[in-house]
Amino acid sequence: MKKILKNPLTIAASVAIGIYIGINFKEVAKTIAPFGNMYLYLLQMSVIPILISAIVSSIAKLIKSKGINKLLVKMLFYFVLSVTFCGMLGTFAGVWNKPGELINNQTREVLSQIVESSEETTDLEVSISQPYKEVPRKRILDFVASIIPSNIFESLASGRAMELVFFSIILGIAIGFTEDKSGETLSNIFVTLFLAFQKIINWAMYVLPFGLICLIADQVADTGLNVIFAMFNLIILFYGIGLLMMIINCIVIYVRSRKSIKQVLYAVLTPIIIAFSTRSSFATIPSCVEALEKKLFFERSVTNLLIPLGITLGRYGNIIYFSLVSIFLLQLYGIDYGSVDIIKTIIGSILAGIATAGATGLATLAAIQIVLTPLGLPFEVIIVILLAIDTIIDPLRTALIVQTNLAYTALVAQRFKGKRRPIITKDLIHPSATDANAVENIETPAVAEHKN
Repeated sequence: MKKILKNPLTIAASVAIGIYIGINFKEVAKTIAPFGNMYLYLLQMSVIPILISAIVSSIAKLIKSKGINKLLVKMLFYFVLSVTFCGMLGTFAGVWNKPGELINNQTREVLSQIVESSEETTDLEVSISQPYKEVPRKRILDFVASIIPSNIFESLASGRAMELVFFSIILGIAIGFTEDKSGETLSNIFVTLFLAFQKIINWAMYVLPFGLICLIADQVADTGLNVIFAMFNLIILFYGIGLLMMIINCIVIYVRSRKSIKQVLYAVLTPIIIAFSTRSSFATIPSCVEALEKKLFFERSVTNLLIPLGITLGRYGNIIYFSLVSIFLLQLYGIDYGSVDIIKTIIGSILAGIATAGATGLATLAAIQIVLTPLGLPFEVIIVILLAIDTIIDPLRTALIVQTNLAYTALVAQRFKGKRRPIITKDLIHPSATDANAVENIETPAVAEHKN
């Protein structure tokens, strides 16, 4: 029974059932929606502890293994490469397909009605054809200052992911440079904490099919058909780009893991379905770690570090979406754009995507203002339209964040050599006083590979 409940085919069937209920039985979908929300809250309950414990323990272990410098270079190189590629992909897909130029007058009327009837614009005089009024922008230094927590307990209570990541990195570095036994003990406490919450998530996975049915049914029932038809060109284009990006990611993972395509697809399917269904990239962290470490055999320490860090900072789906929407708006308003505007769109979408780190819902979409302001486009209008189609767009955007981070981690991390994974014993996790010095000199195959 356990294998059946956690089988990717069972999970996919649950999504299909949820869609069917949402389309044909809207009242039933609303009735079971609270159960889906409860399941999502259960997953989110473990996110912050996993985020902190994984980053702290991984950084501390890497510093003690003396492999952090080489890893940082690879991390930065592939991060810049991946976000630039995503920005260019969304931008040039929009330039080539011209979704904004295919909007007819009838569709414009529908979009105008959506904007005018929205609660977000009741106090604003905005329309599809109104010129943009510039809004003051935040400086880069203000953004950097905002990620430094003044009170870590307040950040924990509010769930501000960027501040928690910053705190975890600093704490991990400090523990890594603590050379006495207490530093090793504290590092192992965070390892144990990570394993404990990973166990909680594994238990929750047994009822994942039932949770997905409730979540998907509610999402489908809330989707309006008029806005789907009005934004059909943009929606279809984004899903086409998403499919292309997923194929590229699978190829990257296939090459790096040296597994068969079937094994790669089987490994990444569960994280993608969870992301698509829950619309929460953080809820997929345990399944991502399991996919890379236990199914594709990438080194544990780097995987435990890069997945939480990447899910927080590597908002690849948002970057693609923001760049595509910016080009769509330029075309919708009939604004001539050249190479300078394209460069602005690529850079702006990257910055906007990174600015969504840890954000959800309206806070995520609001970051698109970073791209729109330099292009002279009206933020107030597009935010209403984007909110109207977010139920359709957000699942794929989240899935792209998750799967691209799997590919990014596969590029940076090394595989275990041989058929067996290194086994972390209880003595390694909780070394005794008598053999503490011996444990410090133990190198797992992952660390040995990383040094070489």
